[in-house]
Amino acid sequence: MVKDNWSLIVVDDKGYIVDPPVAALLLSLSEERGKLKAALQWCSGCPSFAAGGDARKGWLKVCKPLLDKPDSFPKLKEKNHA
Repeated sequence: MVKDNWSLIVVDDKGYIVDPPVAALLLSLSEERGKLKAALQWCSGCPSFAAGGDARKGWLKVCKPLLDKPDSFPKLKEKNHA
């Protein structure tokens, strides 16, 4: 996505230009967050986290809010800068 030449620029979902190294970091963090959310969703199938399970209270306090939180990373796209 991020190019070394400036014939293409990276903009966020509000139209602001994003420095290429920052764009690469945001993309990496967004992908990592997606993997972590998928891991939490997989863990949610464990009986310990279900109603009546030993770890239910911790699940509701720590994990569930993280899964329910909307993604806050800006959407990035390339745009011609000719």
